Amino acid sequence: YNAGLKIEEGKAKLAQQHTDSYDRVLRVFPYANAEKAKSIYPDMEDAIKRVSTVISKHTMYDKRGNEKPASEHWIDDNWLLYGEAMFFKHEYFQALDAFEYVEATYKTEAGRFLASMWIAKTYLELTQLNEAEGKLDYLRNIREFPKKNKWELEATFADFYVQVRNYEKAIEH
Repeated sequence: YNAGLKIEEGKAKLAQQHTDSYDRVLRVFPYANAEKAKSIYPDMEDAIKRVSTVISKHTMYDKRGNEKPASEHWIDDNWLLYGEAMFFKHEYFQALDAFEYVEATYKTEAGRFLASMWIAKTYLELTQLNEAEGKLDYLRNIREFPKKNKWELEATFADFYVQVRNYEKAIEH
């Protein structure tokens, strides 16, 4: 919970620092550049420390040392927060690793769909548009996607279409 608040505080700081450039099409998500992102490193580091503690103390393993995702509560949420903190620090490949881990390990949790959405967002930031499109195509037909995050998925679609300069499709989302 507290790690999530730290991430939200960091996002609020970035939003205050952000200035729109009206001579070009605006992005849907106004993420800061790497230089401005340094201002939220302490918040993100604190969040990473908090979720790492929860993950290390509460992850359950079987006799062979394999993680038992069905026996755990909220560990997938902590992995998602870890990935988000890495994302906002511009450590995209570490964020991808965390999101892909959630997607592969927690197959019965709704968090796997959020991880897929964050993978698409990360690919968009890396301008790997084909990979982002593949992940978004997968998410387009998921009926179990959490309703409270549906707006963020639609905004991610819009961000993708803005990046590929298909503004008509972006308006639909």
